[in-house]
Amino acid sequence: MKEDQKDNLEAIQSILSKMEKLPILEPWAFYLWGIVITAGGIIHFFLAKNTLMNPVQFILFLWFPITFLGIIIETLAMIITSKKYKFNLFSHRIKKLFLLYFFTMILFLYLLYIMVEVRGIAYIPSVLLLLFSVMLCVFGIHISEAFLPGSYYFLFFFIVSIIVKNYTHHIPVGITPLLTSIIFGIGVLFCGIFYQKELFNKNDNTKSNEDE
Repeated sequence: MKEDQKDNLEAIQSILSKMEKLPILEPWAFYLWGIVITAGGIIHFFLAKNTLMNPVQFILFLWFPITFLGIIIETLAMIITSKKYKFNLFSHRIKKLFLLYFFTMILFLYLLYIMVEVRGIAYIPSVLLLLFSVMLCVFGIHISEAFLPGSYYFLFFFIVSIIVKNYTHHIPVGITPLLTSIIFGIGVLFCGIFYQKELFNKNDNTKSNEDE
């Protein structure tokens, strides 16, 4: 009887361990995010050159819709992944991710509001780089270590942006959002690549364990 209970407990722990290792997002979500952000920067650059839109209008009519599109992409990726791997979208692990993402978005919007109010719009790229660095660091700790290189990447460019801001007195119109979006796009693409590589390694390890 005790041996049966022990076997059942080990089986349950094994199932839970496998569920914890299941991916929450598909790597293609990061690739799409990277493309969308880079495209947003290119659009911003040409609009800044050819229109009289002010920074607030760019935020409201360009970057808010892009952020909303990104949220849709991530939500679809999570739904597709949950169906593919048959895990519960309302599990404790997924709830933690939703809460983390929700509070990150709230913080992002609040910081954006503050930057606009104090006329510190020029510092928005630096603030976003730092915010993404912190968010990916948390993802790296709680979800997958594959996100940690992305955190270091954004932290590096945050430091670079502060140095450039302090020592560069004139930057051509549209260049800052263009460069920032390219940095973001490349960073998110790298996150997808590292995450996909980790998934491949996990699958290979799982197959080798099953063969044994």
